[in-house]
Amino acid sequence: MTDIKIVHTSDLHLGNYFSESLFTKSQLSKRNREILETFIGIIHKTKELGAGALLITGDLFEEDRVRSADLHRIAEELKSIDPIPVFISPGNHDYYRENGYYDWLGWPDNVHIFRSRHFDKIVLDDINLTIYGNAFTSPEDPTDYLHLFKPEHKEGFSILMYHGSAMMVDEKSPYRPFKPEMLQRLAVDYIALGHYHKRQIFKNDSGDPIASYPGSPEPLNFGEAHPHSFNLVSFSKGDVKVEYIETGARAYHSFNVDCSNCSTEQNVIKACKEEASEASSGDMVKFNLSGMVDIGLKFDIENITDELGQVFFAVQVFDRTVPGYDFEVIAEEETARGLFVRRLKELISEAESEDDTLKRKKLEDAIIYGLQALDGLSPERR
Repeated sequence: MTDIKIVHTSDLHLGNYFSESLFTKSQLSKRNREILETFIGIIHKTKELGAGALLITGDLFEEDRVRSADLHRIAEELKSIDPIPVFISPGNHDYYRENGYYDWLGWPDNVHIFRSRHFDKIVLDDINLTIYGNAFTSPEDPTDYLHLFKPEHKEGFSILMYHGSAMMVDEKSPYRPFKPEMLQRLAVDYIALGHYHKRQIFKNDSGDPIASYPGSPEPLNFGEAHPHSFNLVSFSKGDVKVEYIETGARAYHSFNVDCSNCSTEQNVIKACKEEASEASSGDMVKFNLSGMVDIGLKFDIENITDELGQVFFAVQVFDRTVPGYDFEVIAEEETARGLFVRRLKELISEAESEDDTLKRKKLEDAIIYGLQALDGLSPERR
């Protein structure tokens, strides 16, 4: 068999509205343009790398938010790599529906879109490759279709495209759940997965790659601080190799900043900059301020956010600092404060003996809130 390479990507989520209130309207528009340009870069890379096909395993766009102009741009770019074939298996965010974007847009001839929840097969005789795939036809679908998959190819390399959730334990999911051990039974050379935004390779008992989530090419929230890329998959005489090609115009970072020694906003800003030294000026950065500070000290979070916003692309700041009460000293007082702290400390000890972390955390918060109220201060949610 002739050696071949394919490019595998997924979960671009073009048109994402970004649920965190992090971006201004202008930043939101710019971020979506960057996501579009990253995908166009992947299209061009497909040709540069000499790949025999481009596979997109779902969630290319947000069905109800994507701009049609951006999809027309994508269609033009995909046409530019003709005759390289492009295969799209719609996911739960860009699910196939009659007369939707996948029907009326006018996709070029080299683009094949799977339009049924049942598996279809496309044979590329010129490179001796068989592609199987299906589509989400609604935003949710709890069916495990892998149990229904029956390959029919007789020779050459074979790939199954599938958008779904790999479930490590017996959990339920509305997004085509399957157990990873099922992947070894599918009798294809490679399973191109989509849905999860963190890249992951599944291997058989011999340690050879059989399936992969390429992850999202661009980070979409603070939970995606991991590396981002697309896959270059090489097939050679029955061997499969998966290589990550790094992408990502920007990165997300979260930092915990100890403000115990801070008494001014400038102290806090300096501490944040020092903690975030690994972040670049174009990144999205979240700061969680922690530590015990002087009683009654309240930082101007809006001012701190504005100042740090001059350094990074987008910034969030959360004040988790607590007043620097000495609970041991207060517990010795023959006052309402002392009685309150003694009782709460007893309850905290009980929670610790019960190994109830959530209850203990709530009680620790309650001490702070209660003392602030007793001191005539406005309790603020931590």
